[in-house]
Amino acid sequence: NSSGKALQAALIERGVQCDMEDTLAIRSEWLSKVTSELYEFSIKISLFGLVYRLAEHYSALQLKSKSLIYALTSLYTQRLAKLIQEGHYDGVICVHLFPAEAITRIRHIYGQHLPTIFVMTDYTCIPLLYETELDKYVIAHKDLTEEFIRKGLSREKLQSIGIPVYEDKFSGRISKNEARKQVNALFEWEEADGKWYLIMGGSMGFGNITKLIRELKSKVSDSDRIICVCGKNEGLKQSIHKHFSESPNVKALGYTHKISLIMDACDVLLTKPGGITSTEAIIKNIPLVHINPIKGLEEDNAAFFKKAVEEGKLPFVKHFTEPLAGSVAFVETDPGKAGYLLDRAPETALELSNAIVEKYGIMTVPSPMFEYPGNYLRIGFGRENFKEVISMLFK
Repeated sequence: NSSGKALQAALIERGVQCDMEDTLAIRSEWLSKVTSELYEFSIKISLFGLVYRLAEHYSALQLKSKSLIYALTSLYTQRLAKLIQEGHYDGVICVHLFPAEAITRIRHIYGQHLPTIFVMTDYTCIPLLYETELDKYVIAHKDLTEEFIRKGLSREKLQSIGIPVYEDKFSGRISKNEARKQVNALFEWEEADGKWYLIMGGSMGFGNITKLIRELKSKVSDSDRIICVCGKNEGLKQSIHKHFSESPNVKALGYTHKISLIMDACDVLLTKPGGITSTEAIIKNIPLVHINPIKGLEEDNAAFFKKAVEEGKLPFVKHFTEPLAGSVAFVETDPGKAGYLLDRAPETALELSNAIVEKYGIMTVPSPMFEYPGNYLRIGFGRENFKEVISMLFK
């Protein structure tokens, strides 16, 4: 889990000894592998969403008796308790439901009471979390507080800190020009003016990505760039290579550590509404389009973002699922809004002019309209409300 690794890296950077364990692998690597494969298979056959919603209905009852998931932790609870004891750990952080259930069982059976924290890596409260008994629960956003309380968590235990991501990779940002130079070198691309689109299907590369690329490609010019990160889905990567072998402006990558760099180089990100990737995009201030949500959990993520956008809390995020090409066309044909939605210092006079119109309703004229070199705006001195306009611009 990338959030777990990000937490580990941050703690080690601060001089804290920290180990990360796959809870299921403590029992056996086979169990961990099979569980992961079953999860992927359930998504492919659209079973995961059904099971997720059933688990939600079960959780809504908030029964005192524990669930089947809790009972299954007996497969690895004893070994996990031994690992914690022999490691002389001062605390435990869980980024998944399974270890949180196991820690709860350990407290009941073995009496271990180390400080424990659960870190939620999505923008919703997952089913069955109410039956865990950890000391603190870190949630993605303060607006989720009431949902967690409604679903059985104690207000006193909730901390709205956010989803952990790699601070050394995503908290900084290099210029778009420099990022594009590096990515051009990576793909052996010639420098060219145009828009850059980044498509991500999550770590497993789910969604009809090939169809999306085909529709997007039909609407962009040869100078535009399309980069698809396929994660661990080698089949998707090979499919893109096969279908777009004659399209030098389309490139596919497998699992990569260069996501931060590629985000800096691109104008828009099209991705499933996963909690971690969406958080990385927000930190990077890259315009974000949600597509192909996994039924259940990611639908809830998308619903949170949609509500936040409607309330003006995330002005640079747009939520779309269908039609695929239409959602792309919105960003592609509306660069002014994309610049404003970026919520950062605009890079051109045109981008700034469009942002001022969107935010304040003030019409300015960018220097390119007069074929004047440089990035300047023209404001009419003759307007009656000139004083008010200058005051608003100073804001």
